[in-house]
Amino acid sequence: MILCCMYSPLRQQGFTAVILIIVITALLAIVVLSSLQVSTAQIQQSSVALRGSQAFEAASYCTEEALLNFSSAPSYGGGQTLTVGSNTCTIDTVTTLGNGHKQLVTRSTVGGSTRVMTIELQLSPLQVVTASVQ
Repeated sequence: MILCCMYSPLRQQGFTAVILIIVITALLAIVVLSSLQVSTAQIQQSSVALRGSQAFEAASYCTEEALLNFSSAPSYGGGQTLTVGSNTCTIDTVTTLGNGHKQLVTRSTVGGSTRVMTIELQLSPLQVVTASVQ
């Protein structure tokens, strides 16, 4: 009589229900973990984009400062590091290209993202001939 009760349909239904709950819980856990991974990747990408944007803004600031220096002193040679908020930028080099043109290189690194701006200037009248950002 004990053996007949161990395999009763009611016990079998309970066992099936427990297995079904375990499988559904495992599937839900997989879905939740996948969503967390996607969210984490998106946050990291946003963070990299933000740091790149901040580095670009800082390098732009240095470029503008260098242009202001050229307008008052055409012999300006660069070599300055400036603070922009909590970031820094550097006016690296100023190279004479000839024909009244100079090349200006500025850079900024924010959290591993570096932006380098290279500007070719005509000195008289002062104007930007070419500009590139890396």
